[in-house]
Amino acid sequence: MALVQTFSKCFSPGLRVGFGVLPSDLVGPVRDLKGNQDFGSASFNQHLLWAPVLEDGLFAGHVEGLRETYAAKRDVLADAATEHLGDLEGVDWLVPGGGLYVWMTVPEHVDAGFGGSLFNRAVEQEQVMYVPGDLCYIGVDGVRPRNRLRLSFGVEDADRLAEGMSRLARAIRAEL
Repeated sequence: MALVQTFSKCFSPGLRVGFGVLPSDLVGPVRDLKGNQDFGSASFNQHLLWAPVLEDGLFAGHVEGLRETYAAKRDVLADAATEHLGDLEGVDWLVPGGGLYVWMTVPEHVDAGFGGSLFNRAVEQEQVMYVPGDLCYIGVDGVRPRNRLRLSFGVEDADRLAEGMSRLARAIRAEL
């Protein structure tokens, strides 16, 4: 068994520093493979992470702050969904206990995939973007439902999240 983790999402997106815990017989081959892929991790990035994570012990406080920030942004997105879509039959969403995404389901006749009518309307008319859910898993028997949306609350601020949900709701209502 192997454990592979990243500090990119929780410490600094774009930093691209992570770690792995491997059986001893895999350490050498995996290290060689990784080195051949990227010619080694940037040592500056590793040093940036070293002091706050391993020496100063500040990382736990940083992660707790992120939890609070992301939970507040998640709640803004979920509240906006309730405000703008709560009265619609067949439109549901899952408010996560962790992570960076709210998953939404629209009625099966609504095509939320790339090139689908909802996606096109959302992007072209409402200038709002989401990741079609069918890109995120293979589904049952290889059939990926095209009525799922993955909504991120990790990047945008609270005001933009609320506005984005309002725009997405207009697009969804137009498709029903």
